Amino acid sequence: MSPGDESLLSYRLGTVADVFDVMKVYQKSESHFAGEELFLDYRKLQASLAAADWLWILSESNQEAVAVIAICVDRAQRMGKILHLLADRTHTSGKDILRQLLRYALNYLEHVFCDIDLVYSSTITFTMAAQEITILEGFKIAGIFPNAIGGGHSKLNGVTICYFANCLSQKRFQEISLHPSIVPFFQVTRGQLTLPDLQVTQTPSELEKNNFGKLPILELIQAPKFVEGRFSQLNRSHSEMANFYPFYSANALICDPSQEIEIFIAISQDRSSAAIIGEHIERSIYPVDLYTQVLHILQTHGISYVEIINDAGDSYGIDCFLKAGFTPSAYVPAFKRQGETRRDYVVMVRSFVTLMRPSLAVAQPYVDFFREFYKIERKNYFRKLSD
Repeated sequence: MSPGDESLLSYRLGTVADVFDVMKVYQKSESHFAGEELFLDYRKLQASLAAADWLWILSESNQEAVAVIAICVDRAQRMGKILHLLADRTHTSGKDILRQLLRYALNYLEHVFCDIDLVYSSTITFTMAAQEITILEGFKIAGIFPNAIGGGHSKLNGVTICYFANCLSQKRFQEISLHPSIVPFFQVTRGQLTLPDLQVTQTPSELEKNNFGKLPILELIQAPKFVEGRFSQLNRSHSEMANFYPFYSANALICDPSQEIEIFIAISQDRSSAAIIGEHIERSIYPVDLYTQVLHILQTHGISYVEIINDAGDSYGIDCFLKAGFTPSAYVPAFKRQGETRRDYVVMVRSFVTLMRPSLAVAQPYVDFFREFYKIERKNYFRKLSD
């Protein structure tokens, strides 16, 4: 295919029968990195092609697949996440092929699928080169994941996001006040989306540690099926459980012997990373001590990078995470659905290894987020977990 032949491309939804065509595109692509075992096991790939919450779209030339996009969909949250965007590298116009495929997929989601408010991409599962395609097609950079092991080697992994229709103008809940430490991250995102300004709250008052009960002994349980069952049980019983982390599933649990404290974790051993995706707490515990201990447990089990997300309007919660050693790294407007509205969320991370100096030859908002991240992170550099 020569440059200019992109108009000859056709598009269609992928099916189970396309499993080997998709594998072939992957083998000819430039996207080979740890964590892509899906494309090396045709049974797993067939299951994804058949899954109701996956959308696969193929781009074809002369009835041969030349590019593919895979988007995971959360209907309850009305959002999608691009997990794979691959093109046959033998075509000189590969970038244009991917741009047109992404454009087609977004149009399909918005006007045919119709149950989606936003789509985002993360270079935890994606290369920066692939994410550049999303930026060229109008996605905005909402944050970074410094030191995370992702699809590329820049050590400056990031998240980009695209909003449909009236998501930001009509559905976004704006009656919130931001913790002062979050404001710079909001401003970087706001500058790309021209969002109205938000109020800033005073730094929350420190609660007396003595007003809380003693933190019990906590242990890490890595029993995926047990954890999955417990997580589902709590969701079904509508317990007082705080959990929201789209497209992640808990496979580990940090809890006390009585299970009055349960912190649900998604651990990726091959990347030495973890995401805290939910909590169920039935006793009065000082949050700073709890999450400091959670981080310590994860670190002692070989985890070097931990991530958590929190409602941007929860200044007290954000303050506790800051005191426990987390650093803000992303601000995502209208991320979580709440009835007919959507709430802003903040991503906060903790790394236990020396902060890598990333390549700054990237789009400016990545650099702006890193600058604000570093201002806070350098204060934590010599921090001890016992502080």
